[in-house]
Amino acid sequence: MKPKVLVVDDQPINIKLLQRKFERQDMIVLVAYNGRECLDIVSKEVPDIILLDVMMPEMDGIEICQRLKANTATETIPIIFITANASKEGKLAGLNVGAVDYITKPIDLDETLARVRTQLRLQQMFNENVELQKRLGDVRKSAAIGAITQGIAHNLNNLLGVVVGYLD
Repeated sequence: MKPKVLVVDDQPINIKLLQRKFERQDMIVLVAYNGRECLDIVSKEVPDIILLDVMMPEMDGIEICQRLKANTATETIPIIFITANASKEGKLAGLNVGAVDYITKPIDLDETLARVRTQLRLQQMFNENVELQKRLGDVRKSAAIGAITQGIAHNLNNLLGVVVGYLD
Protein backbone atom coordinates (compact mmCIF):
# COMPACT_ATOMS: atom_id res chain seq x y z
CA MET A 1 0.00 0.00 0.00
CA LYS A 2 1.33 3.42 -0.93
CA PRO A 3 2.00 5.73 2.01
CA LYS A 4 -0.09 8.91 2.18
CA VAL A 5 1.81 12.09 2.92
CA LEU A 6 -0.01 15.33 3.73
CA VAL A 7 2.02 18.45 2.94
CA VAL A 8 0.76 21.66 4.57
CA ASP A 9 2.36 24.95 3.58
CA ASP A 10 1.09 28.38 2.57
CA GLN A 11 3.80 28.63 -0.12
CA PRO A 12 2.73 26.74 -3.28
CA ILE A 13 6.33 26.35 -4.48
CA ASN A 14 7.27 24.39 -1.34
CA ILE A 15 4.28 22.11 -1.81
CA LYS A 16 5.12 21.51 -5.50
CA LEU A 17 8.73 20.59 -4.71
CA LEU A 18 7.76 18.12 -2.00
CA GLN A 19 4.83 16.76 -4.00
CA ARG A 20 7.01 15.94 -7.01
CA LYS A 21 9.72 14.36 -4.85
CA PHE A 22 7.27 12.12 -2.97
CA GLU A 23 5.22 11.17 -6.03
CA ARG A 24 8.44 10.03 -7.75
CA GLN A 25 8.97 7.77 -4.74
CA ASP A 26 5.54 6.17 -5.27
CA MET A 27 3.78 7.98 -2.44
CA ILE A 28 0.31 9.50 -2.43
CA VAL A 29 0.56 13.22 -1.72
CA LEU A 30 -2.29 15.23 -0.23
CA VAL A 31 -1.88 19.02 -0.08
CA ALA A 32 -3.27 21.79 2.09
CA TYR A 33 -2.45 25.50 1.89
CA ASN A 34 -3.64 26.42 5.39
CA GLY A 35 -4.63 24.97 8.75
CA ARG A 36 -8.35 24.67 8.00
CA GLU A 37 -7.68 22.68 4.83
CA CYS A 38 -5.31 20.46 6.78
CA LEU A 39 -7.89 19.66 9.45
CA ASP A 40 -10.58 19.06 6.80
CA ILE A 41 -8.36 16.64 4.87
CA VAL A 42 -7.32 14.76 8.01
CA SER A 43 -10.96 14.38 9.08
CA LYS A 44 -11.83 12.75 5.74
CA GLU A 45 -8.69 10.85 4.83
CA VAL A 46 -6.14 10.04 7.54
CA PRO A 47 -2.59 10.40 6.19
CA ASP A 48 0.33 8.24 7.28
CA ILE A 49 2.48 11.33 7.98
CA ILE A 50 2.10 15.10 7.91
CA LEU A 51 4.73 17.65 6.88
CA LEU A 52 3.53 20.87 8.46
CA ASP A 53 4.78 24.42 8.02
CA VAL A 54 4.95 26.21 11.35
CA MET A 55 4.46 29.80 10.21
CA MET A 56 1.17 30.21 8.36
CA PRO A 57 -1.55 32.86 8.45
CA GLU A 58 -4.74 32.35 10.51
CA MET A 59 -3.72 29.11 12.23
CA ASP A 60 -0.05 28.27 12.73
CA GLY A 61 1.48 24.80 12.70
CA ILE A 62 1.75 24.66 16.49
CA GLU A 63 -2.02 25.10 16.89
CA ILE A 64 -2.76 22.56 14.15
CA CYS A 65 -0.44 20.05 15.80
CA GLN A 66 -2.10 20.61 19.19
CA ARG A 67 -5.54 20.00 17.67
CA LEU A 68 -4.41 16.83 15.91
CA LYS A 69 -2.71 15.47 19.04
CA ALA A 70 -5.82 16.23 21.14
CA ASN A 71 -7.99 14.06 18.87
CA THR A 72 -7.78 10.30 19.56
CA ALA A 73 -8.36 9.52 15.87
CA THR A 74 -5.32 11.56 14.78
CA GLU A 75 -3.00 11.60 17.81
CA THR A 76 -0.67 8.91 16.46
CA ILE A 77 -0.05 10.51 13.06
CA PRO A 78 3.62 11.55 12.95
CA ILE A 79 4.06 15.27 12.26
CA ILE A 80 7.27 16.75 10.90
CA PHE A 81 7.50 20.53 11.21
CA ILE A 82 9.00 22.50 8.35
CA THR A 83 9.99 26.08 9.07
CA ALA A 84 12.41 28.89 8.36
CA ASN A 85 12.75 29.47 12.11
CA ALA A 86 15.86 27.55 13.13
CA SER A 87 15.94 28.79 16.72
CA LYS A 88 16.28 26.32 19.57
CA GLU A 89 13.13 27.73 21.22
CA GLY A 90 11.13 27.22 18.02
CA LYS A 91 12.30 23.63 17.70
CA LEU A 92 11.56 22.88 21.34
CA ALA A 93 8.10 24.43 21.07
CA GLY A 94 7.33 22.22 18.07
CA LEU A 95 8.66 19.07 19.65
CA ASN A 96 6.86 19.79 22.93
CA VAL A 97 3.44 19.88 21.22
CA GLY A 98 4.01 16.47 19.66
CA ALA A 99 6.03 16.81 16.46
CA VAL A 100 8.40 13.91 15.80
CA ASP A 101 10.95 15.90 13.79
CA TYR A 102 11.86 19.39 12.68
CA ILE A 103 13.21 20.41 9.26
CA THR A 104 14.46 23.92 8.53
CA LYS A 105 14.08 25.77 5.25
CA PRO A 106 15.49 25.82 2.67
CA ILE A 107 14.38 22.22 2.37
CA ASP A 108 16.86 19.55 1.35
CA LEU A 109 14.58 17.18 -0.55
CA ASP A 110 16.74 14.09 -0.13
CA GLU A 111 17.12 14.63 3.62
CA THR A 112 13.37 15.27 3.94
CA LEU A 113 12.60 12.07 2.04
CA ALA A 114 14.96 10.11 4.33
CA ARG A 115 13.29 11.56 7.43
CA VAL A 116 9.82 10.78 6.08
CA ARG A 117 10.81 7.21 5.29
CA THR A 118 12.25 6.79 8.78
CA GLN A 119 9.04 8.03 10.38
CA LEU A 120 6.93 5.81 8.11
CA ARG A 121 8.98 2.77 9.20
CA LEU A 122 8.60 3.76 12.86
CA GLN A 123 4.85 4.22 12.36
CA GLN A 124 4.62 0.80 10.71
CA MET A 125 6.45 -0.79 13.65
CA PHE A 126 4.15 1.05 16.08
CA ASN A 127 1.06 -0.24 14.25
CA GLU A 128 2.45 -3.79 14.19
CA ASN A 129 3.18 -3.54 17.92
CA VAL A 130 -0.39 -2.41 18.64
CA GLU A 131 -1.73 -5.34 16.59
CA LEU A 132 0.55 -7.81 18.39
CA GLN A 133 -0.57 -6.47 21.77
CA LYS A 134 -4.19 -6.90 20.73
CA ARG A 135 -3.54 -10.47 19.60
CA LEU A 136 -1.64 -11.18 22.84
CA GLY A 137 -4.64 -9.92 24.82
CA ASP A 138 -6.92 -12.23 22.83
CA VAL A 139 -4.60 -15.19 23.46
CA ARG A 140 -4.49 -14.39 27.17
CA LYS A 141 -8.31 -14.27 27.29
CA SER A 142 -8.50 -17.63 25.54
CA ALA A 143 -5.94 -19.11 27.92
CA ALA A 144 -7.84 -17.78 30.95
CA ILE A 145 -11.13 -19.18 29.63
CA GLY A 146 -9.42 -22.52 28.99
CA ALA A 147 -7.99 -22.61 32.52
CA ILE A 148 -11.37 -21.76 34.06
CA THR A 149 -13.09 -24.39 31.92
CA GLN A 150 -10.52 -26.98 32.97
CA GLY A 151 -11.00 -26.08 36.63
CA ILE A 152 -14.79 -26.40 36.35
CA ALA A 153 -14.49 -29.72 34.52
CA HIS A 154 -12.09 -31.02 37.17
CA ASN A 155 -14.46 -29.99 40.00
CA LEU A 156 -17.43 -31.56 38.21
CA ASN A 157 -15.49 -34.79 37.77
CA ASN A 158 -14.68 -34.81 41.48
CA LEU A 159 -18.35 -34.22 42.38
CA LEU A 160 -19.51 -36.90 39.97
CA GLY A 161 -16.95 -39.29 41.47
CA VAL A 162 -18.34 -38.61 44.95
CA VAL A 163 -21.96 -39.05 43.75
CA VAL A 164 -21.10 -42.33 41.97
CA GLY A 165 -19.27 -43.49 45.10
CA TYR A 166 -22.33 -42.85 47.24
CA LEU A 167 -24.61 -44.56 44.74
CA ASP A 168 -22.47 -47.66 44.75
